[in-house]
Amino acid sequence: MNEPADLHAFGSGVAKAWAVFSLSIAAASAQSTLTVGAGQAYPTISAAVAVADHGDTVLVVGGVHADAPLIQKGIRLIGQNAAWTSESLPFGSIRIQGVQAPHTFAMSGFELLPVQPGSLSPTVRSITIEDCTTVVSIEALTRAASGPYANWSLTITDSSQVSLRASRIGFCRTRDSLVVIEDCVLGALITTPLPPLWATGGNTAMVGGELRGGSSVFSTPGLQLDGGSFFATQATIRGGLPTSLSQGAPAIAAAGGEIVLDPSAVLVPSGTFPAVTGGVPVVAAEFASSITTLAPLQLNVASHGPAGEWFALMLSVPGPLAVTPWGRSWVDPSAASVVVLASYGLDREHSFAAPLPPLPAGLAVVMQPIVLAPTGFGLGLPTVVTTR
Repeated sequence: MNEPADLHAFGSGVAKAWAVFSLSIAAASAQSTLTVGAGQAYPTISAAVAVADHGDTVLVVGGVHADAPLIQKGIRLIGQNAAWTSESLPFGSIRIQGVQAPHTFAMSGFELLPVQPGSLSPTVRSITIEDCTTVVSIEALTRAASGPYANWSLTITDSSQVSLRASRIGFCRTRDSLVVIEDCVLGALITTPLPPLWATGGNTAMVGGELRGGSSVFSTPGLQLDGGSFFATQATIRGGLPTSLSQGAPAIAAAGGEIVLDPSAVLVPSGTFPAVTGGVPVVAAEFASSITTLAPLQLNVASHGPAGEWFALMLSVPGPLAVTPWGRSWVDPSAASVVVLASYGLDREHSFAAPLPPLPAGLAVVMQPIVLAPTGFGLGLPTVVTTR
């Protein structure tokens, strides 16, 4: 909800946000766009990735692709009406490996198709992210309605800033990484004994969206937590329904670590299971987050945080992870602007839209709220958005 007192700050913030986008455009203009597609300079994604340099955009225009590239550069991989095929065993993995700050990587806008249209055999296209010390953003990965048994599968290992946003994923495995999952649905239609999200060590956060435990043969929890911390806000986590071979599942099965739940998080166990098993601490805490969409000419943000508290929403190009007295920051302080200064309503919401100029594909920005409470400041969870 918006209050009249917010309008002046909002207008000023939008002007500052334009300046940040201008900086992004200026930086992007010094780089190259390598176009992949029929009649384009590069016939395959792998061919374009091989010659791309840090900061370049690989723009995939249409077509169905079966590449399994190794990406070790801070590039943008952007799909426009483009699709990837899944693979039968052995899986063809898209590998994002060893990307280092100050460079960043973003992948956005790909549909997944089965190898054989109409096939009922489960197939997977896997993405592995490993040993990255910078922002890695994966967003807008979808699954074709004609291929419901084709699933994206992500494995994230030893990486410090991974954003997974607005995607439909079958399975995600995180190890010793910092991962923010925003507005995603995780869960495969043809399921394995594995939960849709399995986190070991590190910090994993779920903002909006849903974890759907499997119910095909075995019932699985929505989340398996084996150490580290898990945060959830505005999200639903479901245990798989009972089957002929199992009696249901908890929403979360934890063998270690800590669970922090905002009051907006919903846990739905099945059968006679409790919401959480494993005896790990479950902490109730309000914290700030945002769900963001970037239309061609408009930025839409739905912010969520403690009722009645003031907050500032910062926007910048992606910055290296910084541990501050107020929490972990993903923004670049040298290029940050305040988009809005406002207070959360009694419903804990504050939504707004900001007009934007036409933007080229491949620009990535970070937005992160900071709550300005009388008892102290606190950084909320970041969101990373990439233009397509």
